[in-house]
Amino acid sequence: SHPTTSLCLSLLKPNQKICVDIGTGTGILAIAQGLLGASHVYAYEIDPLSIKHARENIALNNLEDIITLNPKLPPKKFDQLTLNMISSEQEVALTSYPFINQSDHTRIVSGILETQEDDYLKKFCHGKLNTKKIEGEWAAYTFLHTHPPQNCENSLYSAHESQRSF
Repeated sequence: SHPTTSLCLSLLKPNQKICVDIGTGTGILAIAQGLLGASHVYAYEIDPLSIKHARENIALNNLEDIITLNPKLPPKKFDQLTLNMISSEQEVALTSYPFINQSDHTRIVSGILETQEDDYLKKFCHGKLNTKKIEGEWAAYTFLHTHPPQNCENSLYSAHESQRSF
C-alpha cells in the first residue's frame, strides 16, 4: 500500500527477459516482474528480515526457478531495473552494484520526493526520460539508461506530459 511501490508496479513493462530489482525488500517488485513474464529476475536485498520474507513470498508464488535472491554473479545484460528507495539509498546502491550501470536498460525508479526531482534527474538520469508519475508527494520515473552514460534527454518537460495519480 506504499505509494512508491504502487507507482513502480504501474510502470513495470511485461515480458521483459532479464530483470533486476535492487532493494527488493519483501520481493513485491521482483515477484510482479516474474508474474508479468520475465524469464529471470535477479533480486538484491541486504536486510536479513526482508530476505527471509522475500524467500517466503517467492516460494508462495512458485517463482523459485525465475527469481534469484542475492545471486553471487550478476547478469551481464538485462532489460529492466527497478529501484524503489529514497534517492540517498539509490546513490549507495548505484555504487554498491556497479554492474547496473554497464548496459542499456529500462530503469524504473521511485522513492523520490517530487520536490527533489531536478537534483535527482541531474545526478541519476543517463539516457532518455520516458515517464513521470506522481502519487501524493512521491514521484516515479522510467528512463532508458544508456551505456556509456549520456546526458538526460528529458522529453517530458518539452511535452509536459507527466501523469498524476491520486
